[in-house]
Amino acid sequence: MNKLIVSIAIILMVLSFPACQQLKPERPEAETSLPPLQNELSRINFPVSYEVKRLEDLINKKLKGTVHEDLSYDNNGGDNLKLVVKRVGRIQLTAKNNVLKYNLPLNVWLQKKVLGKGKDGYNENKGMDFTVNLFLESSVALGRSWKLYTETKLKKVVWEKDPQLRISFIKVNIRGIVDNFLQKNSGLLTKQIDQAVGNGVNVKKSIQKVWVDIQKPILINKKVHKVWLKADPKEIGIGNIKTKGETLVIPLSISAFFTTMYGNSPKWKANKKLPSLKLNSIPPAGFNMVVLAKIPHSEINLLLASQLKGKELLIEDNELIINRVEVFGGGKKLFVRVSIKGDVSGDIYFQGTPTFDAKETAFFVDSFEFEVKTQEAVLSMADWLMHDTLKKQIKEALYISLEEEVKMLPELIYNGIEKGKSGKKFSLVVDKMDATVKDIIVTEGDIQVLLFANGKANLELEDL
Repeated sequence: MNKLIVSIAIILMVLSFPACQQLKPERPEAETSLPPLQNELSRINFPVSYEVKRLEDLINKKLKGTVHEDLSYDNNGGDNLKLVVKRVGRIQLTAKNNVLKYNLPLNVWLQKKVLGKGKDGYNENKGMDFTVNLFLESSVALGRSWKLYTETKLKKVVWEKDPQLRISFIKVNIRGIVDNFLQKNSGLLTKQIDQAVGNGVNVKKSIQKVWVDIQKPILINKKVHKVWLKADPKEIGIGNIKTKGETLVIPLSISAFFTTMYGNSPKWKANKKLPSLKLNSIPPAGFNMVVLAKIPHSEINLLLASQLKGKELLIEDNELIINRVEVFGGGKKLFVRVSIKGDVSGDIYFQGTPTFDAKETAFFVDSFEFEVKTQEAVLSMADWLMHDTLKKQIKEALYISLEEEVKMLPELIYNGIEKGKSGKKFSLVVDKMDATVKDIIVTEGDIQVLLFANGKANLELEDL
C-alpha cells in the first residue's frame, strides 16, 4: 500500500513539471522543378609566343652552303651563264609590323660565255665572285596542319659593288642580268626558307598538352568538402599572328564548358583528340568565363552542419540547441528545415530565394522568412521563436562569399595547366575580376547557378 502511494506521488510530481513543447508544422511542398540550366561555352585565351631568335637559328641551321648551283651554259633557254650561289654569312631575321624580315648575305660566282673568236665562236671569261645581300619578307600564319606557314618574297637586291665581267679588254656590267636571274629564281630560295619554318615549327604538340591539361579537375575550394572546376573543351581557334618586339604571338583560344565537381578525388577521363583548328577566329579580349555550378543539397547540408550543428541559443530566457539543418526546394524557392531541441523541440521551416550579390561577389538567400505554416505553429505555441536570433543564424550560414574564388579563377586555371604535362611557363597579369549570375534555380537534388566571370587578364605562354 505504501509503495503504491509513493509511486502515485512520483507520477504526480513529474506531471507537475512543464512539458517540452513540440513543434510539428506540415512540411511545405516544393514548387515544380524548372528545366535544368543549359551551360554556355567559355573562350579562354592561350596566346603562344615564339622568339624570332629561335626561328633565325632554325633557318640558319637549315640553309647551309650552296643555295643554288647552275654549271651549264645550255639550260635556262641557253643563257650561256654558269652561276653558283652560296650563303656566306648569318641570315639575320627581325620582326616588325606583323612581318618577318630577312637579310641574307650571299656569294655569287658566275661565268659568262659571249660571242667571239674562241671555240664554237664564243669567248669564255674565267669567272668572278661577287657579294650580294638579299632582303626578303614573310607573312606568317598557322595552317590547319598546326604548322607555322610562311610566304616569303624577295623585296630587294643590294650589291656590295656592281658585278662586272672582264671579257678580253672589255668590262661588262652584268648586274641587270644577275638581278633578273635572282628575281626569276627567288622561288628556289624562298621555298627553302618556307620549308624550313614549316617543318621546324609545329604548334600541335604544345597545344595537345594544353588541351589535355585543361581537362584535369582544378581544386578551387577545400574548406568543408573539396570543390573542383572541370573543363570540357570543344573548339580551338586562332587569330592573326602578330609580332611583339622580337616575338611572334600566336593568339589561340580554347572554347570549353566549365562545371563544378565534388569529392576528394573526382573521376575524369581526358579527351585527347584535338578538334579541327578554326582559322581567323578572333580571341576574346581579357578573361571571360561561364561556369555551370551544380551544388548538391547534400553539400549545402554539410556546410550548414559544420557551422550550426550543436549550436546553443538563448532567446528570451529560452534555451535551444540546433540539432540538424537541411535544405530542399524547387523552382526559384529554397526551403530550410531546422530541427531543434530544448525548451521547444521539433522542426522549423524557413523559405527564401537564392540570390547573387554581384557587388559583394556572394550568394545569399533573399526574402528569408518563416514558412507560412511554420509561422502559424510558432505563433500559437512559442511566439518568442519569431525573434530574429534563430533566423539570423541560419541566414548568415547560407551567406557564401565567392570573392576570393572568382578573383583566383584565371590563376587557378593557368597554374593547373602549367603544373600539368605541358610544362610551359605562363606570364599572367590579372587586373580586376567581376562576376554576375545569369540564372539560379532549385531542383530536387541541387541548386544550379550559371555564373559569368570576366576581367582584364593578359596571358602569354612564354615558350612554345
